[in-house]
Amino acid sequence: MTTPATPRPASYLRLPAGGTLADAVALGADGVSCELSIRDERTVLAGDTGLEALLIDAARRGVRVELVAGGQVDFGDQASLIAASVATLVSARLITPDVRLTSLDHRALTAIGGNAVGLRLGLRHVAALHRGAQYAALLNASSLHPLAGVTTREDVAEATAEGIPVHAWTIPASWWPIPERDQYDRACAAGVDAVTISDPGLLRLRDAAGEATEARA
Repeated sequence: MTTPATPRPASYLRLPAGGTLADAVALGADGVSCELSIRDERTVLAGDTGLEALLIDAARRGVRVELVAGGQVDFGDQASLIAASVATLVSARLITPDVRLTSLDHRALTAIGGNAVGLRLGLRHVAALHRGAQYAALLNASSLHPLAGVTTREDVAEATAEGIPVHAWTIPASWWPIPERDQYDRACAAGVDAVTISDPGLLRLRDAAGEATEARA
């Protein structure tokens, strides 16, 4: 007799320099995460042509794509202009509907909300949010993207009840005190819908855990 496998979150793999969508798919990733950079009041997409090719390939393969815009940067009075530029540029290359644009800059997301035609927005955050689902709705964001280390089962349950998916992300840097595997495990235990990771080995752990649960009598 077997028991149903414990649901595991979708896993997005950060594409490293030189990495390809085919590599991520071969490793078993459900989606990929790519960073967009903003500097000198200009929107810069690393490898602009490559991004368009990536989106076309993702649509063909049915792979989800997360685009990460900027970071913890004060854009000042230029926030709205930069956000609109990101929305226009990315929306023009929206080959697949399974694309989400996320950012830690909440003002930028607010500005993007009225300009991103057909583009889903995700609210990134590094600290726990009070009534996160309602906050996301105010910013026209359709998902919450907490740092894995602040993800809790209670917060995930609250967001789920409001129809807001939760997509956690890890910090793989050597200076971060918590190993990426521990961050991943915490996010999984909280019941998130997806996790963005850098270590492909975590994909194998996910699959092995699912197989072990299925075989348990």
